[in-house]
Amino acid sequence: TAADLTSSATLNDRLTTAKPVTVRQVNIARRQVQKLAEEFCEEAIALRERFGEVSKPIGVIVNTVDLAAEISRQLRRKLPGTERDSVVTILGAQRLHDRQELSVKWPELFDVTADSDVRFIVATQTLEVGVDIDLAALVTELAPGSAIAQRSGRVNRIGARSDASVSVLQPKYDRSKTRTPYTFEELTAATEWLERRSGQPDGLAPWSLLADPPPAAGTRR
Repeated sequence: TAADLTSSATLNDRLTTAKPVTVRQVNIARRQVQKLAEEFCEEAIALRERFGEVSKPIGVIVNTVDLAAEISRQLRRKLPGTERDSVVTILGAQRLHDRQELSVKWPELFDVTADSDVRFIVATQTLEVGVDIDLAALVTELAPGSAIAQRSGRVNRIGARSDASVSVLQPKYDRSKTRTPYTFEELTAATEWLERRSGQPDGLAPWSLLADPPPAAGTRR
């Protein structure tokens, strides 16, 4: 409730700190994975430059494994020297064993108060839930509004910083076959909602979404 926000500065920061969002249509068919990956890499690198003072990774979340893998490959190719090792790729469902391995190699990733040498995290939907991680900014593929809200929840996780950014890229989807886990109708509804939220200064701040909730994903069989 509003009273809880007043009584807890920590909760207030976490729920109300602005997360500005932009939506950009990319004139590339979703099936053109290599070209589409180039767009995501350019956006991610631009965000890295913008948030260079923040010792947190830039997140890149897309809807399929093939696109995530190609983005990781291209990012590593574009980065100089040892920076190539600062790209972490997380694909598919994360079993307990998988997360334990990540936490051993990159323990600071799972501590939202710690600085990190990881520059980029490239992932599929596995980062939407169940992972307590803090991103400096996010570039994400269009997805249902509820999924975008979950993904943006990893940006400036505890509201410790005054600046954050969520960039949504929208490729050209085929109405009959989107090449993603989502339907064309789900993505269309999400676009309308995101365009509305992009006009609001608080963007995807969790508290603001109570009054303008994201359209839910459709049920799966």
